[in-house]
Amino acid sequence: MVSWNKVCKRWVIFLLFLISTPTALYAQTQPYGEDPDAVVLPPKVERTILDLKGEIVDLKAGDSALLNQMDGIKVVDMGLEYRIEMAADLLFDFDQSKLRPSAESALIKIAEFIEIRKSPELRIEGHTDAKGKRDYNQKLSEARATTVQEWLTSHLKNSIPMQTVGYADTKPVAPNTFPDGKDNPEGRQKNRRVEIYITKSAEEKKE
Repeated sequence: MVSWNKVCKRWVIFLLFLISTPTALYAQTQPYGEDPDAVVLPPKVERTILDLKGEIVDLKAGDSALLNQMDGIKVVDMGLEYRIEMAADLLFDFDQSKLRPSAESALIKIAEFIEIRKSPELRIEGHTDAKGKRDYNQKLSEARATTVQEWLTSHLKNSIPMQTVGYADTKPVAPNTFPDGKDNPEGRQKNRRVEIYITKSAEEKKE
């Protein structure tokens, strides 16, 4: 005859099994290391950092030799065109689209480079960092590109078709913030820039 103590023990074991089974089954269906009660946050949206490739041009004396030596300016050979990168801080005061007086010497060298290359067309791009509102940065980037276009139009000896476009902060070349979310002033400074794309002449493309 089965004793009362044995019956009680069996019922206790059975009840413990029923209680633990759902938890065990649920745990098997969850990805390892995740908390099923944790709040799921949407992935952080990050701008793709552009990898601007190309060969830096070693300018000769006849090709505005000082251009590549000026702080804040770099000339890159892209194959079918040149890209001139200019730091916005070289051309404009903070939050402004009017040229600084000191920008004149840099733009004169750029104009000489364009004329020597006999470029058939140009594209001027304005870029900002990620601080501030997107709409404002968009207008600022467009205004800065237009300012450079107007200066070149009035100073180039020959008329050249020019296209201007503003990208605000959508095409960064460096992170605006560090991985921990803190501000990255050096990265933002690199992103504040104006780029001039100079299409090579037919003669130069053959070389």
